[in-house]
Amino acid sequence: MIYYLALSICFRLSFVSFEIPYEAFGIEIATEYDERTRLRTISRVGSIIGNFAAYVMPLWVLDFFAQDPIKGWHTVGCIIGGVCFVSWFLFFDRFRKTALEYGGTKKESFLQHLAQLQADSEAKTDQIIDRL
Repeated sequence: MIYYLALSICFRLSFVSFEIPYEAFGIEIATEYDERTRLRTISRVGSIIGNFAAYVMPLWVLDFFAQDPIKGWHTVGCIIGGVCFVSWFLFFDRFRKTALEYGGTKKESFLQHLAQLQADSEAKTDQIIDRL
């Protein structure tokens, strides 16, 4: 009983530490109602597709490699790794193009650009507080 309680508390804390910033980030990115709706719609559709792929795709691959389950799991790992790498690369490439559109330079590193975005966000927050 204590084991279940301890693991449940650890899971809830871990989940909340991810979910709250994830949901709040959409509000930070999109300030208008329609933008937030579009952003959340894309996010939810991606989540549904990702969950479907994560639950169903391994079963399909394992059925295909029914004679050798170790090879099947190896293939599942390679597919998931490839999808993760491609999605990460596309995000990074899109983020760099967006940074260049907003006046960034190619010499600017990814972390420097994130720091600049954070500083701009803090400045906007200060302006809103001053108005109140």
